[in-house]
Amino acid sequence: MTDKNFAKSCRNAIPEGIVLLESDGSLPFAENENIAFFGRGQFEYLKSGSGSGGRVNCPYVTNIYDEIKNRVNLDSAVLDFYRDFVKENPFDEGDGWQPCFCQKEADLKEELVRESAKRNKKAVYVICRNIGEGYDYEKKAGNWFLSEQEDATIKLLAEYFENVIVLINSGNLIDMSWVRKYNIGTVAYIWQGGQEGGAGTVDALMGDVAPSGRLTD
Repeated sequence: MTDKNFAKSCRNAIPEGIVLLESDGSLPFAENENIAFFGRGQFEYLKSGSGSGGRVNCPYVTNIYDEIKNRVNLDSAVLDFYRDFVKENPFDEGDGWQPCFCQKEADLKEELVRESAKRNKKAVYVICRNIGEGYDYEKKAGNWFLSEQEDATIKLLAEYFENVIVLINSGNLIDMSWVRKYNIGTVAYIWQGGQEGGAGTVDALMGDVAPSGRLTD
């Protein structure tokens, strides 16, 4: 099997493992649909956890933004906001072994959300969690629970947008009480799909392959 064929096989397998926990019909997206993407995770797909099985130097890692930007119309004002935030707050690698469970998220401005909702019916928020060998989640904010910024972001999106889609890029389950609290219509565990993870996730979002994963418990 060539490297190209191997990458294709990996990409095709990713939607098969994505678990659609809640669905209000917001997915799949239509080509050239207006969508607002929130969260730094759209640029920083977590391919795997940490530890000896996760700290692997891949030749590349696909991310959600690069894979979807030519298929839907992304809200430029929201993108610029997060690009500036990521530039000012670079990705924290931790000590190279113990993971940073949750990257710093932005304090989202209500005006930005309100104006974006006038241009887009749907908002996507990407939540990222790192986990690894010897480091289990703890009952803390930004760990098992949402961080203050994550909770505030979901609350704002639910208040202003007609449809909210939350994607969880994590190697483990997290607290999900916020789904009912804010009545989030579509929620999917996209897990950590390796270097083709961003591409495979977008295949599922666009309906190229159905997200058909199931929870084991």
